[in-house]
Amino acid sequence: MPSMTSFQSRCTRPLFAALLATIACSGGKRDPVPTRSLQSLSADALVLVSAAGATRMRQAADGTVIAEIDVGADSLLPPVTKWLRSDEERELGAVQGWPLTTRPWPAPYLAEGDEEFTYRVVDPSRAAPVELTPPSGIWRVKATLEDPRGASSFVVLERPEPGTWRADTDRQVRLWIAKLDPASWQTVKAHEVLLDGRTVARHLNTPAGRGISLSGDGNLLYVGVERFGDNTIKVMAFSTSTLEPVWDQRLTVSGEPTANDVSLELVVGTERDRLIVVAGRNMQNGVAPSALFVLDQSGKVLLDHATTPLEQQDRTTGLLVVGENEVVAHCAIAADNDEHGTLRLRSFNLATGATAARWDLPHRLIEADFFSRVSLWDGKRHKFLVAPVSYESARRAGFVDGIPSTVAPPATVRGGELGDMGGAYVKTPDNWYKPGRPRFDAWRAQFE
Repeated sequence: MPSMTSFQSRCTRPLFAALLATIACSGGKRDPVPTRSLQSLSADALVLVSAAGATRMRQAADGTVIAEIDVGADSLLPPVTKWLRSDEERELGAVQGWPLTTRPWPAPYLAEGDEEFTYRVVDPSRAAPVELTPPSGIWRVKATLEDPRGASSFVVLERPEPGTWRADTDRQVRLWIAKLDPASWQTVKAHEVLLDGRTVARHLNTPAGRGISLSGDGNLLYVGVERFGDNTIKVMAFSTSTLEPVWDQRLTVSGEPTANDVSLELVVGTERDRLIVVAGRNMQNGVAPSALFVLDQSGKVLLDHATTPLEQQDRTTGLLVVGENEVVAHCAIAADNDEHGTLRLRSFNLATGATAARWDLPHRLIEADFFSRVSLWDGKRHKFLVAPVSYESARRAGFVDGIPSTVAPPATVRGGELGDMGGAYVKTPDNWYKPGRPRFDAWRAQFE
């Protein structure tokens, strides 16, 4: 189980201590966040306070923002997913589970079943849930995705291959890819594959779907594989029709990092349907970038920047495509004194190679411990929507006065660190995912 870095811990602990003190001083009373327009961070960036704590955001066709918030530090529990207005601070709905579509609320989602590591599709428009039936073994959710055409949804589960995790260099994982019919939520096709390597590792600050993406036309499913050989990564493409592998491409990262810590981020450029890959050292709070690649749908490398325009002190936690040729990286940056962090949106032009800081966090927000793990490009308004790391972070920065009534104190939520972003929605029983529980013990045994 990954632990927080010193930088994360020092930035996070004061926030939650302050939150608990706020609750205690008010006698536990919590004022709702008022409905109001989003506030500006800069000329082209807005803060979406209601998405506080998000590690991933998507946007529906009507503009609704779908924000996933991790629950606890162990990453095994389903996230809290919220459907939010993008033009004002208003929560439309929230559940504990993984979103299956970009439909507006009420929308279907993947939820836990009757035991740990069992899953079912819940559709508010249907009376009964639909059970997901993967092969034998204990599987966890790696990603949920929707065909851009709305024709299918995909669930990607993974599990370690027993006997291969004793050494760092020989680790293997199995993927189970299921294609679901959104009319019935039945599995219409499934495929199991053994990867020579592991999928992109996830940490406290990174979402479950990291390193997995669909092509813009929905015909390919891209999967990134880490620690494959000497200073290489591998990108695999699967047909969304057959779910069979179509091609794989190995990409070499020169110099640092070493073979044991190569990681990557993937993003699809929808205008020309290119795949953009940023590779670098696998850090607890993102990728320390050292190379950038652009691939077409056949796997051909169109652009190879051995030295990425991003900076090594950046920790890339997400990539956004803005327009036809611009890629924007959401970067967390650790300060030299390890006490405060900052963030920036760094732009890279795929046509000219030009790079620029698209947006930097103002100094007053750094001093207020305002921080963010994720942002979203709203193409209709041409604005970045930035999610605060917590409500307390937004309060300290002056963006909000109160805490929503749906928020629970950190001490009442499993994992604690993320408890102020949606604790009231967490339905996982307290005794799940603990030693002595048969399915949890079976999960851990797969690593032996």
